[in-house]
Amino acid sequence: MTMDDLETDLFKDGEYECYLNKPKYLIMKNRKAPGHGDPLDLDGIIRIYFILFAKYYTEFIIKLGNVKAFNMKYDGYGAAQVASYIIENNNNNENKPKNEEKNKIDYIRLLNLMYLIDREIIYNSLEPITGDTYVYNEEFGIILDKTFNCIKNPHYENVLWYEYMRRNCGKDTVEQIENKKLSKDDYCFSNKVEKIIKDVLKKFITKSREELIEETKRSIEISNKSNNERITIETILKHFDGKNDTEK
Repeated sequence: MTMDDLETDLFKDGEYECYLNKPKYLIMKNRKAPGHGDPLDLDGIIRIYFILFAKYYTEFIIKLGNVKAFNMKYDGYGAAQVASYIIENNNNNENKPKNEEKNKIDYIRLLNLMYLIDREIIYNSLEPITGDTYVYNEEFGIILDKTFNCIKNPHYENVLWYEYMRRNCGKDTVEQIENKKLSKDDYCFSNKVEKIIKDVLKKFITKSREELIEETKRSIEISNKSNNERITIETILKHFDGKNDTEK
């Protein structure tokens, strides 16, 4: 059996990977070993056992309680797609700040808009595109934590964000890398998700940095929030009143 035959990637945990080949073959691989199918040591087998147990127990609980699960693993390429989509729409924004030249956007406005898009996607019980974590900042409102760090630090993590986006040197704007610009053919959004993105941008793309910051704060109770505190999906949904924000 070749790696091309493997249909489902169950997990990648440090040095181990586990694949499921339908209908019944479970393939475990030591990522540090030179070839495929190398034998695992006892530690690896035990680790895989507990990971699989946690995975299927969680799925059982989700089905039992009708709970929606989100994959919140950071997707640098997904984040770059959303940022690119926002920048394209911002090019037609006649009210954009003076520091936002064509194909450039203020990075705080970008982070706020990305959060508002993820927020609306979560409200619609869909999986966020970026897989980022959300952090409350007294100065900037709610922002995407890992994307913020990618913008501020060009060596933060080895993620695909850096292949497509960069911060302008000495400026507070972000732009697409010229020879790596993403287009409609590159976007992996479903029709429903793209409609949500369009609706959010239609309402908020013309807003100033200050207005967007206030909008992100409006979606949570900030009186008891400390600076740089993580905002969970549970907190976001807690303040959702059952009506999509783009419909208000």
